Amino acid sequence: MKKSLLPAFMLAFVTCCGIFAQNSPSKFGNVGKEELEQNVCPIDSNAHAYFIFNCGLSRFTYPQTHVREDDAGENQGFVLETTKHFRIKILDESAFDWANIKIPLYVSGKKKEKLSSFKASTFNINNGKVEETKFNKGNLIFESTSENWETAKAPLPNVKKGSIIEVVYTVTSVFFYNLDKWNFQYSIPVLFSDFEVEIPEYFNFHQNIAGYYAIDRKTERKNESLDLTYHWQDFNGRYSNTQRINFYVDISEYTGRNIPAFKEDSYLKTPKNYLSAVEFELAYTKFPNSTLKYYTTSWENVIEQYLKYNDLENSIKVGFLDDIAKEINNKAKNPYSKMELAFYNIANHYKWNEKNSIFTSKGFKDSYTNATGNCADINLCLVGLLQKLGLEAYPVILSTQNNGFIKQTHPSLSNFNYLVALAKIDGNDYLMDATEPLSIINQLPVRCLNDKGLIVKKGQANWVDMVKDASYKSQIILTYELDENLEAKGTYSSILSNYAALEIRKNIKSYTSNDEYFKEIAKNNPGIETNEYQIEGLDSLNMPVQMKFDFSYNNAVEQAGDLIMLKPLLFEAMKQSPFKLSERTYPVEFNYQNKDKTTCQIKIPNGYAVESLPSSINLTLPDKSAQFLFFTSIKDDYILIVSNYTRNKLLYLPEEYEALKEFFRNMVVKQNEKIVLKKL
Repeated sequence: MKKSLLPAFMLAFVTCCGIFAQNSPSKFGNVGKEELEQNVCPIDSNAHAYFIFNCGLSRFTYPQTHVREDDAGENQGFVLETTKHFRIKILDESAFDWANIKIPLYVSGKKKEKLSSFKASTFNINNGKVEETKFNKGNLIFESTSENWETAKAPLPNVKKGSIIEVVYTVTSVFFYNLDKWNFQYSIPVLFSDFEVEIPEYFNFHQNIAGYYAIDRKTERKNESLDLTYHWQDFNGRYSNTQRINFYVDISEYTGRNIPAFKEDSYLKTPKNYLSAVEFELAYTKFPNSTLKYYTTSWENVIEQYLKYNDLENSIKVGFLDDIAKEINNKAKNPYSKMELAFYNIANHYKWNEKNSIFTSKGFKDSYTNATGNCADINLCLVGLLQKLGLEAYPVILSTQNNGFIKQTHPSLSNFNYLVALAKIDGNDYLMDATEPLSIINQLPVRCLNDKGLIVKKGQANWVDMVKDASYKSQIILTYELDENLEAKGTYSSILSNYAALEIRKNIKSYTSNDEYFKEIAKNNPGIETNEYQIEGLDSLNMPVQMKFDFSYNNAVEQAGDLIMLKPLLFEAMKQSPFKLSERTYPVEFNYQNKDKTTCQIKIPNGYAVESLPSSINLTLPDKSAQFLFFTSIKDDYILIVSNYTRNKLLYLPEEYEALKEFFRNMVVKQNEKIVLKKL
């Protein structure tokens, strides 16, 4: 009796045969003396390093073509194999970190990607000859960096100014849906980049080119075959059967040339949202004699997949919190106070291990007993407690700022990396992250302020805005005079609200004492001395933080004959604009709306008169989304200065950059204009 091989094949993923050397422009180690003598990047004279080439090939192999009846269930089928080969020229010491190679490896349960081969060398000129220093593979370091990622690290040896490093490695993965995107652009220029992917007919991937620079694509189709042999035995003896499976493979080759470095400017959540790259997402598989299996379907299916994987309905019942729930119910007078008490209970109980995940690392009771865990451990425990209190509460999964945006047009669970809690009371949404004990309800850590999050709830998929109503409010008053030595002496007072309050709380709490915090202020502002400080509201999280201290500042004025010149905002003036680029090809992304007001009241010193004051101005952006008001006046013996900056918009497109840059430039100039006093 013949055994069919199709069931084994349906367990398989994909296959293709390719030769990596086809798209790599040079064999490993073939480094020329002229490359080593090159001391400037051909396309960017300011570059500190550059890719001479960066090439990759992703294909699928079937390592186990002989399947035995008694181990058929152990056959892993087809695996995804990705090889990368690159060569980087190091031009100066500031680029040495490029020689610290880091390779991410995905982990899910007992399965994980493997670094199946690794080879690297550093090349230098020594006495006019090319010298190669090989990396010892035994020095590879494997480090767990999150619940789902391990990083292989290779610090290359003998790196100097002028070195060339060359690396080639292969990662083997059983996660066939994890066809990683290929980046063509980095923070250093790339002279040549080529990526080839070979996909058999049984798999359908969405392929998307992102970024602002032209990438060429060539496609072709070729025929392939795979011989699978199945071995079995019965009472009559041992048997085997080999079947040849024919199929076609679609090949796509992407090529980029002379791609400039991605230049980072301020207010960018992560470069990965805008780098030139090609992205892949598995849509479906269709094996012989089987139905279509969709991977990119709908957000409802993503939620269903997540709930099935986590069994949340049972796991978040958290019976061990019954006593706490009873205590909260006895104290709380209404649903909001129940939510608030539950949030602070969990936030103050746990210490976050600084790991991001949408999956728990251990059982809820274990993590609660140990008082530590990842964001899912902590916030799912909070969701369970809220539900136990009779509140409508759900997990919300999201992507943090440095993880990039979630593309709502491409449903997928793999791009989420963080989880927070959501409660609904009287039609209002309340977001909470108990990993941050200094935050309040509806004040997520800045890392979470990234577009929208997906509510994990059966039925129609719904999203929640992660940045709604986020604001930063600062009010500062400087009251001072100049003494006989022309040293500014006076009082600083501030009222900081919302994210300004969260930032100052985290900053002050990071020091061993308040004294140490004020010593750091003096260290960062040469010439200032502080004393007699008062801080109110530091531990009253729903209140603003109010701070007051006396100061003396000996760098306040410049003298020129009988004139003295003074920057009225002293150490509160912006020192420089955050925007440096002549052209920005990606948006400006602010985290929250701003209201910053600084008021200065300056006593005119005896024996002096005002020679000139900075003029008052009122600046606005063309769309009225930001305003800067600078007002100056004199009343009796005092000069009054008011600097008021407000902005109610978070995202500015590249075409708005020039106006925004000019707005900030004018604001910096105005805040640093000087009062001129003349001696009578």
